[in-house]
Amino acid sequence: MNFPPASSFFSALLQANQDPGHNLEKLRLRPGMDFNAPRQWWDHGQRPRPHEGIDIRLFSSPDKDCRVMPQPFAVPAAYDGIVINCFRDFLGFSIFVLHELHDPDHLQLLTAYGHLTPAANLEIGNHVRADEIIGRVMDSNQSKKVPKHLHLSLALLNPALSRKNLTWQSLANKSAKLIDPLTIFPEGSYSLIDSDTPQPVEHN
Repeated sequence: MNFPPASSFFSALLQANQDPGHNLEKLRLRPGMDFNAPRQWWDHGQRPRPHEGIDIRLFSSPDKDCRVMPQPFAVPAAYDGIVINCFRDFLGFSIFVLHELHDPDHLQLLTAYGHLTPAANLEIGNHVRADEIIGRVMDSNQSKKVPKHLHLSLALLNPALSRKNLTWQSLANKSAKLIDPLTIFPEGSYSLIDSDTPQPVEHN
């Protein structure tokens, strides 16, 4: 059994953010943007703990090998689910969505999206459909140090872990098993960038 199951998240992400000026093709990841990375990609400082997910900011397009995501940047849900928390983080809001998907060990799948402006009328308890836009990455100006980006985490929750008021700290304990979000991306839809590649200029 393949778990997590196939998701249309990446294709929905591209479709929601395509226009004649923003023809995105492939996700690009600098060292530090990937899962379990020990260092931060924006200043190469040490993370307090290994990176809990991936940071989505850079893409290739037909005319550029690496470009910054357009603004605003719409973010879809990866699967059908229910919003179980929505709270402020240092670049916006984090949205936690719980799914009726369980692995062979009966651990339940959660997707967590960080640094967003939530969609209008999105509330805790809302049911969302796969590919539904739940928020947008926008330039909040809340941090001049950390460039805007989407943080995506996938976690498998132990049945004993309370689903109420889950936070990033909750996912760091042993009752949640973090998994690489790239497992739900199609083969060939992402690639790593060499650390010596210059940071691309912001594009709006």
